[in-house]
Amino acid sequence: MNDLETFSHHQAQRLLMGIGAVLLGTVLCACLTAPPLYHLFSWLARYLTASRHLQELEFGRVVTRAFLVYLIVFSVIAVRRVHHLTWSALGLPRMAHWRKALVRGSIWGVVTLGALLLWALVGGGMEWAPPVWTRWVPRLITYAVGAVLIGFIEEIFFRGALFGMSRRLMPWFWAALWTSLFFSFVHFISPRFPEEAVTVDAWSGFRILPHLVNTAREPEFYWPLSLNLFLIGMVLCTWYQREGHCWTVIGVHAGWVWCLRMGRLLMDRNPEAMTWWWGSSSHIGRSGLATVMLVAVWVWIYTRPASLAPEEGRKHGQEPD
Repeated sequence: MNDLETFSHHQAQRLLMGIGAVLLGTVLCACLTAPPLYHLFSWLARYLTASRHLQELEFGRVVTRAFLVYLIVFSVIAVRRVHHLTWSALGLPRMAHWRKALVRGSIWGVVTLGALLLWALVGGGMEWAPPVWTRWVPRLITYAVGAVLIGFIEEIFFRGALFGMSRRLMPWFWAALWTSLFFSFVHFISPRFPEEAVTVDAWSGFRILPHLVNTAREPEFYWPLSLNLFLIGMVLCTWYQREGHCWTVIGVHAGWVWCLRMGRLLMDRNPEAMTWWWGSSSHIGRSGLATVMLVAVWVWIYTRPASLAPEEGRKHGQEPD
């Protein structure tokens, strides 16, 4: 009996309820502790005058960092309380060639988004404008490390936990739909302290809640970006469903993040090009070109033969070819 079979329907429900409790606890604790943390950092800034980050600290950033810390801590506690929850149940089974799948996915992500950036460069949507080499060469490595960390964290949470457990309770396509919508929404969480609020007090963390989702910057591209994030979620969920593990999608996610960040560093937007097609900035994720690419990738993934083990495919209502 494998790990997937020992993880029951009831335990999947418990894990999803635990995720809900984690999100609620994260919001409450972050809102309660962000004001005193902000005042602590402001006090430290008086003595650590050399620290630019403390001098320029914003309350919204304190709330965001508090969210992240509590989310990680509460997630670890919730995972430890679920019996039989293994790495395999979260989409990371023991495989002889997991490194190969990870590298293959990374290459796939870099090649696809790199081709998109190259198309934008050749087509006139972007302009080559790299900074001095001492600035961008070291970031080849730092961006790669950050991309791999983002790939692991987001894929384990969104695809491994949310989508993986939801597909035990509903058809996998519906699970992919709702988790992709949630994935898109989360990326717009960027708290901004209300301009009319002059000082930070004990209740400021709760006053910032209506301002969690930030669409003030380039609002005309809110829907294109949200659509593309949704499509990214659908591509990665479908890929996981087809292959039965998250190793490849972690690589794809990491490759996309790395390529996107390098593109923003090395290129500038051509203001005279078609905005709706090339996007509003060097962030190619806001472009109609990215939408077309993501739809094509999803159709390819959806129509390709599944490579699941027979018992796993039947477990999730899909017979492997």
